[in-house]
Amino acid sequence: MNTIALWYESRNNRNSATKNEISLDIHINFWKLKKKFTGYEYLLDLGFMIEDISKLKIFHIYFPFHLDQEDFEDIGDRLIKNHKLINSIFNENYEIHTNPHAPKQCNVQDNKKNPLFNIYAIDFNNDKQDFEIKKCFNGTKLTIKIEKIQPLEECYKYYFRFRLKSNNLQDIYIRKYKPKNWFFQSALTETETIDFRINEKRNYNDSLAEEINKYDEFLINKIHFLLMRYSIEDFESHHINVRCRELENDLWRDYIPPYYDLKNIIAYHWSEKAKDKPIDSFNTLVKIKYYKSNLKTILAYIFLIGILSISFNVLSNYISSKIKLCHITKQSAILNDKDNVIKHKNIKGK
Repeated sequence: MNTIALWYESRNNRNSATKNEISLDIHINFWKLKKKFTGYEYLLDLGFMIEDISKLKIFHIYFPFHLDQEDFEDIGDRLIKNHKLINSIFNENYEIHTNPHAPKQCNVQDNKKNPLFNIYAIDFNNDKQDFEIKKCFNGTKLTIKIEKIQPLEECYKYYFRFRLKSNNLQDIYIRKYKPKNWFFQSALTETETIDFRINEKRNYNDSLAEEINKYDEFLINKIHFLLMRYSIEDFESHHINVRCRELENDLWRDYIPPYYDLKNIIAYHWSEKAKDKPIDSFNTLVKIKYYKSNLKTILAYIFLIGILSISFNVLSNYISSKIKLCHITKQSAILNDKDNVIKHKNIKGK
């Protein structure tokens, strides 16, 4: 099971006459970034735009792997403090208004001062009233407590954004393949496949499906998926709606911690939009190819060259000593022959 699942508990009784239908847009940024001195790391950013939180009590998100509290990082607070990032994410020229009585929120408005939506910061560090994390269904369930939020500007449309940083991201979503003769190549072509899914019901285990059926599911209108990879990597996808652009380092430097390298990153962006009916599920399969130095082979070559060099020196010294010994033996034989001739002549003379 490798799918994320989304559902909610409404404020009204599910069996009441009022039907609870809440629309949702989803933003996904999946990063592979080079960290100084430690190699590559994967980050997963998730953004959720909820159309109307007045109907919503609790927002549940299931992840198909184990996560701890320290694996979650809120990005909403970063957006509230840096308005330029909001416009970068939404590619708009919004006006941002804050309220000193609501420091965990800001209101986003158009150029005519019309409220569009609010951004809320989930305090994953201190405020357990915001969330709850529970390990269940062979994964992790994040519960966001929506009913405690006091809306700004009488606006009930809310945006939440947070980041996951865990080694389990790579274990679940990334598969790596090497050529069969990889050991004999000093620079090999490695292939990664990324398999990302949301609300794939056929991947639910029975207990998770039973839990979700007790409550309501969102009407998903839009999904934006952005894959961030370095330009030296080759991207392959059969998705019909892929666009790409080079990431602007100056715009995104405040969004990503400074110990990550943001140079030469390509953002591959594809989206899905509801047509006749809401989006039921989302899945994408992507292949990435890149060249990678095979350190094991290089070290093996260096070791082999060292062994051959030492062996050559030892053999050369051995052959040289043998040649010298033969030369000395030959010279000794010649001298002995000369001595014998002289002795023979001396004997005859007598």
